[in-house]
Amino acid sequence: MVKSRQKSRAFLKWAGGKYNLVDAIQQHLPDSDTLIEPFVGAGSVFLNTDYPSYKLNDINADLINLYQLVKTQPDSFIADAKTLFTQLTNQREVYLRLRQQFNLSDDAYERALLFLYLNRHGYNGLCRYNLSGKFNVPFGSYKKPYFPQAELYFFAEKAQRAEFSCASYQQLMLQAPVGAVVYCLYRTKKELFAWVVDNALIFESFLRKVLFTFTRKRRFVNHAYKWRTY
Repeated sequence: MVKSRQKSRAFLKWAGGKYNLVDAIQQHLPDSDTLIEPFVGAGSVFLNTDYPSYKLNDINADLINLYQLVKTQPDSFIADAKTLFTQLTNQREVYLRLRQQFNLSDDAYERALLFLYLNRHGYNGLCRYNLSGKFNVPFGSYKKPYFPQAELYFFAEKAQRAEFSCASYQQLMLQAPVGAVVYCLYRTKKELFAWVVDNALIFESFLRKVLFTFTRKRRFVNHAYKWRTY
């Protein structure tokens, strides 16, 4: 597989991001016309590979909404987002007010702008919702949050090759075209919470059940175990 010429960072801060692992991951990704990611997250694998097309999925609707808007309206979105990165907005009281505004909003454009703001100003780049579906990450208290303008434009350009979706991994995998490569890291370390391990095992069980419906040209890669099925 042809890799990107220079490593590119995602415009989002993301727990579990793969930026530091992309060199190792690239070694195990075979050639194909399409790379599919059921759990795209911040998109480091997408940004640092060079496939003709991508199918990028995540169950987080706010994340996919943001990606769609960066892809289709990069100039206006980036200009509007930049206004939220000032000394005035980098205060706890303002952060909490904008977080409440995000939680009350049903406007897709406004939610995308605020999602980026919350990601860069919230604690450690976490993305966390309570049981009521409200974003509840506390203020991060950073001296000057970075506005990722160059990273946003790079993402917008490369996203022209990508199709974004917000669906279950079951739906996505069953629609995978013949010849596509599916990248996923679904195994977890023992130290992680039990619910994460349970989800990982459910995903592995699902893969094993559906593999028989796939032709031998579909390829799956798990970089943690260097596992493929041809």
